[in-house]
Amino acid sequence: MFNFKKLGSVLASAAMIGSTAGLAAAANYPAPFVSGGAADIAVVYGSTAAATDLVAVADITANLQAKLAAQTATGGTTSGTSVSGGDFVKLSKTSDNINLGNEVASVFGTSIDDDDLPNLLADAVYRNDENTEFDYEQKITLPPNFVLSHFTDNNFNNEEPTVGINISSSTNVFLYTLNFINNAESDVVSGDLADIETTDITMLGRNYFIFDVDNSTSKITLLDSANSGIVTQGETITIDTEEGLEYDVSISFISGTAVKLVVNGETTNSLVKGATYRLTDDSYVGIKEINKLEVSGEVGTVEFSIGSGKLELPNGNNIELNDDAVQEITSYIRRGSTSGGKETIDKIELNWTTDSDSFIAPLTDDGLGELLMPGFEVVKFSMGEFYTPAAEVVTVKPDGTTSIDLTLTLKDGEVTVPIIYSDSNGYFVGIGEDANDLLVTSGLRTSVVFNETKGDEWLVASWNSTSEAEGYLLDFTSWKKESGINKTTVRKLTPGTPQWVNVCADRIPGDTCDIGSLTLTINNVRYQGNEKSVNVSSTQTGASFNKLYTAEGLRVNLPYLAAANTTAHGAINFTMGANGHAYNVSNLHHNNQSWGLYFVEENKDDSIDAGNVFNITLNDNSDKEIQVNSIDTRSKNEKEVEDNNNLVSRVKGDLATKVRRIGASSDQRWAEVTYSGSESYGDIFLTVEGATLTDTDGSDGTVTELGSVAVSDGEVDSVSGKNLVVVGGSCVNSVAADLVGGDYCGEGWETATGVGSGSFLIETFERTGGKVATLVAGYNAGDTTNAAKALTTQTIDTAAGTKYTGSTSTSVTLEGSAAAAA
Repeated sequence: MFNFKKLGSVLASAAMIGSTAGLAAAANYPAPFVSGGAADIAVVYGSTAAATDLVAVADITANLQAKLAAQTATGGTTSGTSVSGGDFVKLSKTSDNINLGNEVASVFGTSIDDDDLPNLLADAVYRNDENTEFDYEQKITLPPNFVLSHFTDNNFNNEEPTVGINISSSTNVFLYTLNFINNAESDVVSGDLADIETTDITMLGRNYFIFDVDNSTSKITLLDSANSGIVTQGETITIDTEEGLEYDVSISFISGTAVKLVVNGETTNSLVKGATYRLTDDSYVGIKEINKLEVSGEVGTVEFSIGSGKLELPNGNNIELNDDAVQEITSYIRRGSTSGGKETIDKIELNWTTDSDSFIAPLTDDGLGELLMPGFEVVKFSMGEFYTPAAEVVTVKPDGTTSIDLTLTLKDGEVTVPIIYSDSNGYFVGIGEDANDLLVTSGLRTSVVFNETKGDEWLVASWNSTSEAEGYLLDFTSWKKESGINKTTVRKLTPGTPQWVNVCADRIPGDTCDIGSLTLTINNVRYQGNEKSVNVSSTQTGASFNKLYTAEGLRVNLPYLAAANTTAHGAINFTMGANGHAYNVSNLHHNNQSWGLYFVEENKDDSIDAGNVFNITLNDNSDKEIQVNSIDTRSKNEKEVEDNNNLVSRVKGDLATKVRRIGASSDQRWAEVTYSGSESYGDIFLTVEGATLTDTDGSDGTVTELGSVAVSDGEVDSVSGKNLVVVGGSCVNSVAADLVGGDYCGEGWETATGVGSGSFLIETFERTGGKVATLVAGYNAGDTTNAAKALTTQTIDTAAGTKYTGSTSTSVTLEGSAAAAA
């Protein structure tokens, strides 16, 4: 059965359908089915309807959901990427985004079905030529090798570093499977599966006409039959395609077994049922049925399809489109066991493999970044812009030839502080700018001395509580002695004017100083002669004198003096002794020739100090000038920007911090860190071909869900007091038969409704309780498809008593008294 579970919850029971009454107050679709932010609707389909009717039901329901969502959207917009224009599934979970380094399948899973793409992968019913029904389902299986990465490629985006999925040649993209729940059966006639030939089947949201199935090779030949019609001898009908083409079709010759058609003035060969003819515009016309008695004067009819191409599905080989092989798609026809003397088909599989380097990434100016399924061209992979919630910049730059400045944004704003300096030979000798402008740091919290007399200019102090963090640069001023007690005032560095702001005035030994959430204890104040110094400490959990935290939560480990064999982040030993220097030079970056400035991200839950670690290594260049030597994000994804002097890398993980090394080898190189502050991710989608992506910022809003509203005509008694949209004609839908007064088919339908071959109606009837039933139906299945499209795209008055007719989805005509009133 067709599965409508993504389309919502059903309803209660339909009351008796009344006859057409006089005109009611005008109400344009989607009213009264969706109006004022509320839904009052059941969509009724025929139990024996063609698969295309079921697709029409899904399209109408999806459209009503979109209308309801537009009427009820609240609470802002969603950050990331939105999709419009048809079926789509975002390949991530509400609780698990695709972060840098993630495999798509490990986040989303490997299986995509009608729960995810309700139209493209709809469950449906196939009927063979003996009118035996076989339920089938469709799914797509993703590979395990799609990884969101940071890459460059000479075939993509001018080799600009990009976050996306870089797919090499001969890589599996996905496996599509059409699985018959009970194997489709057929007798074998003249070596073919005759009961499957000359029938219709819907695959990947498109209707195909099967006109040949070879029993020995299992090869299936299809015709794209999205555009079908029935032409009567002596008349000309016009077929309008979704591509905007028109085909005028008439009969030149017809017998009981063969026909010649005239299509836009071009006469085909003599064609039997199941045969095809290639037109001069490379489209194909295929014969579905020929109805002609060998009686003089008998008028014949022909059911035909005009499609964009002929599709051949050999077993175990590349598919062919219009006689040209599509190298990327291999088809497999999985046969079932013989049943009651009949041959069977269990599955149809399509395996998509790349034949060149391919990319799923944000769309470039030259249109690259989407991956469209070759041959079928109905489904594609797309990606929105890589989402980073913030762009906080930290720079690490040389200041002159012997010192390095760190510029970062703290809680109070952006500040710059020198962190390390060297001698004229390029060896690190101290923490700060020079011997007279020192940065005070410590690996201890119990006793830290700030000595202005010895050149101390800044004291590093910070605090974090896992969920919050603060960082400060402090100094001490206004030294004095009053009543024999030494006092000092604590200041913090800010980006304002003045830069130094008093936070705790005239503190004496034993006092505390609260700076934001950080509490310092003043252990001792010395003010004697030229000596001005203070000893401070903090007993708080999370307090530190060697770390700073940016406003967004990035931890920066500043240098502090330590023993020669200490490997903690930030530790440095300036001693040249063998035990110290030789040990630390082994990639640990804690010595006087090479020192690592380490950073720690938050995790995706915004927990401080809980994310990934990366570092920038400082060293001297060939001119003994200190600089940024290298960057290490642990990702091994350093990419060139312009040339190999300028590199960019991203930390593989939840936040994907971007780190750049900038400058030529002849210059003093510097680094730039761009921190997102929270989880960063890629929105990757599998969509229908015509869908478009829009990148948005904001916060998640809410919409009202329509729920499942589709019921079969056999279930109509289970819905009560609802407005109805009835899809399909009286020949296949018993509710439609009640509306028009009989289960008419063919000429009977035309007599009852005035709608003949190639046409449809959209007519609204009154029901009890002030409800309505809108009939959406055509002379054949293709016409019903056009009717459904017209309902959702044209202006349709759904008041009881209105009737529209049409032959294409882009134009309708208001009939009868309603037209006169208009």
